[in-house]
Amino acid sequence: MTRRLRPWISSTAAAAAWAPAGTFGLHVVLANGFDAYDAWPALDVPMHALGGVAVAFLFAAALRLAVRHEILEPIPAPLELALVAGLAGLAALGWEGLEWASDRWAGTHAQLSLADTLADQLVGVAGAVAWWIADAAFRRRAVARSSARLP
Repeated sequence: MTRRLRPWISSTAAAAAWAPAGTFGLHVVLANGFDAYDAWPALDVPMHALGGVAVAFLFAAALRLAVRHEILEPIPAPLELALVAGLAGLAALGWEGLEWASDRWAGTHAQLSLADTLADQLVGVAGAVAWWIADAAFRRRAVARSSARLP
């Protein structure tokens, strides 16, 4: 089993880790380089949605590559959606937990209120679900196009 795990982890990282890493990098540059969140507080909403899109891309890639590496059996689309949304929810919870820890021990003010924190989590999961729906539609179209070319 571990012979399959290492290639799966490295192929997942190579294929999709850039998305959440890039989103985090953008967040750091916007927050620290431009004070963008102070200038435009509403920027928080699309950034959480983008974070949801990025982690959905990573988790979907991880699931699909786990099937390719024979770690998992093929996953039906509704289960894949539930897994991607659930994992994105866990990622949002982790992010908000780190914001709380940063506020508590580093003196930052990332969390404005309980309502803001819950909305951030909801927007992140909504971004993940939106990405999954768009990806499913794109894959469906690609299959239809390739089927149309068959003799």
